[in-house]
Amino acid sequence: MLIQDPGAGPEIMVAAASWAHTRMVPLGTAGVQAQTDNLAEQLTAARGTVEARR
Repeated sequence: MLIQDPGAGPEIMVAAASWAHTRMVPLGTAGVQAQTDNLAEQLTAARGTVEARR
């Protein structure tokens, strides 16, 4: 997963790495939904951090 945002900080990259790792782990439907929800929360938090720095 490549982030094409020049203002993306390490938080975005950590979330992307976390997403890539979870995609390699076979999970049931509930596990996939939990990981998706977790990723959405991480990206939202990271985006807020990046915006706060600007």
